[in-house]
Amino acid sequence: MQFASALLEYLVSGFVALLWLVPLCRAAVGVRTPWPQIDEPSVYLYLPAAYVLGILLDATSSYLLERFRRYGQSRASYDRSVHILTHGSEHLIRTMEAYVGRDRIARGVVLSAAISLPVYLSVFTGTPRLYAVAGSLVALAWSFLVWYRLDDLSSKFKDQALLRLPPRPVDNTTAGTKPRV
Repeated sequence: MQFASALLEYLVSGFVALLWLVPLCRAAVGVRTPWPQIDEPSVYLYLPAAYVLGILLDATSSYLLERFRRYGQSRASYDRSVHILTHGSEHLIRTMEAYVGRDRIARGVVLSAAISLPVYLSVFTGTPRLYAVAGSLVALAWSFLVWYRLDDLSSKFKDQALLRLPPRPVDNTTAGTKPRV
């Protein structure tokens, strides 16, 4: 089940990224219209491209947004997740995976919206540029607020879940060391 949900999450993020990548690639090769006609054979190209793009986007957005959100605390968040996954009930783990999935999609949308601004500025002209840039700004602001809220909810969920689990053992090998950033 986890693979299927991750596959869908990466596909969603990847298809959102194609909204800026396709016009950029078409402009780079000199095609004037930013949106191609989508036929059946092109779908077979877009699916794997969206999946790989979703993975790349998730890894990049995770790195960038975690540095913004909790500078220096990413290791602690990872350790909390590991403790829940190793000691939590099946229901608790499934619930945490749902939170992680929502966070993954939201992160990808934030990064795609941010990337789309300079892409649309360079690809579109006239009135379409105005609408594309305005849409990107709205998407960026909205997706950032949604990501921030979902990330906060995930953190609160982990805090509450950890209160209901046996205490984490103290790791003396890393005591007093600065977390890896």
